Amino acid sequence: MSAALEAALRDLAGKHEIEQVLTQHGRGIDRSDNALMSGCYHPDATVEYGVFSGPAAEFCAMVTGAPLDRPLTTHRTSNIWIRIDGDKAVAESYGLGYRDEEDEGGRMQRLMGGRYLDRLERRGGAWKIVHRIFVLDWNINLPWSMDLESPRYKGLLLGARGPGDPVTRMLDAWAREQPDTPAELSSAEREAAIDRAVSKQALHELNTAYCRAADRADPDLLRAVWHPDAKVSYGEYSGGYEGFCDYWEGVREHFERITHLIGNDYFQVDGDRAVGETQVARFEVLPRKTGTIDRVIGGRFLDRYERRGGVWKLSGRAFVLDWNVNRPTTAQWDRGVYASLRLRGARAPDDPVYALWGGTAG
Repeated sequence: MSAALEAALRDLAGKHEIEQVLTQHGRGIDRSDNALMSGCYHPDATVEYGVFSGPAAEFCAMVTGAPLDRPLTTHRTSNIWIRIDGDKAVAESYGLGYRDEEDEGGRMQRLMGGRYLDRLERRGGAWKIVHRIFVLDWNINLPWSMDLESPRYKGLLLGARGPGDPVTRMLDAWAREQPDTPAELSSAEREAAIDRAVSKQALHELNTAYCRAADRADPDLLRAVWHPDAKVSYGEYSGGYEGFCDYWEGVREHFERITHLIGNDYFQVDGDRAVGETQVARFEVLPRKTGTIDRVIGGRFLDRYERRGGVWKLSGRAFVLDWNVNRPTTAQWDRGVYASLRLRGARAPDDPVYALWGGTAG
């Protein structure tokens, strides 16, 4: 195996371990599992959440220590982008949070969008967080309307906190099983498999770069993800990538806030070419004469990629619309939990992520 491929494999393994840490963090909160959540941090780690700034161990105990019968939350992490420099790393990941709670207007269902800005270190062979910052980007607040009695929901498994959660029970049972011994691969097959895995990670990071560029209004980053002859089909625009970047910069000025959440990456890699489908949910805050609108657009990126000079970039992208929701804004910035989340998203270069990304692992 070449030295370059070995280095790429080490980097890939580190990124996958860090991704598991970031995913485990959300699961620890949602299941009220202090051991699971605190296990994501080194002992001297700190956090900045607005509502709490200080030792991570105290934060974990506070978040997971409330009664198990309180309403469920969901913390979904996506758009994970990691840079590793030796035994240190920085990571930006998008978070979609759900919670329901009582306020003076009654019971509310709240969606919250933001980002986790993490510094991590590998100590004793294990990657964990040493400092986390949460940045709030948007929120949607609706009167409680959950329905679990409808026939369409009968028979579905229901989430829970603690060991009663069905997924927790399944994972505990799975951990007790002995894995099958993997079949041996030839050296050439192993290198090809590693190259595909490394390439898929690179394609994922390319998509996260696009999302940050679009959301933070970063023109340099937006132009960096395309090959010079790339073609784009995106709604009313169809043509070369440079024209699309100009088009997007004009469109972006109409949005007060925007967030692209991506997931369900599906890539097929064949040597130095690849195709992919990625699901995207775009959250927009759009000022209008009749009042500010919250819009959510669901669709997919259909992409072509090429590796040239060892670097993967987009050679073609089309956006497919699947659904959308449009309603008067319900955002709340200066009340309840949102008032305590003081760090807010901004455009480049003022957004907090640029200070993080400019560090030692940038």
